[in-house]
Amino acid sequence: MSNAIYWAHSIRATGQVRLPYLDAEEAPIHEQDIADVAVRVLLDGPGGEHDGRGYPLTGPESMTRRQQLAQVAEVTGASFEAVDLSADEARVEMGAMMRRPAQLEALLAYWSSRVGSPHPIEPAVEKLAGHAGRTFRTWLADHREVFG
Repeated sequence: MSNAIYWAHSIRATGQVRLPYLDAEEAPIHEQDIADVAVRVLLDGPGGEHDGRGYPLTGPESMTRRQQLAQVAEVTGASFEAVDLSADEARVEMGAMMRRPAQLEALLAYWSSRVGSPHPIEPAVEKLAGHAGRTFRTWLADHREVFG
């Protein structure tokens, strides 16, 4: 969810958020949920059920970036235009900021693959932290000042 901070910079500078594949589905996760899982695993200590395991972490809901941007406007009151870039436009605009063209191509391919495909929701936050994952709306309320 904290990747949305970059949107705040764009909103302030241009009044726009310019991204490709606004209809790509993601399941963004609140950084506090990541921390809660890490604390649980660390407090359980070595030699237990977590040894050698990895836990895929997601937020509690699959949503498009278009839906995320709509929530940014609704929760924070920020006024901006969401611009859905073509892949070629994204290569030009985002390529100027990325060091490796292959990284950008991998991101574009990933986002393209997520259009119309709900992101699977993983149960690790609830299982390990003992609470449901925090929603994007909650993250926005927790970080309202970022968009002010």
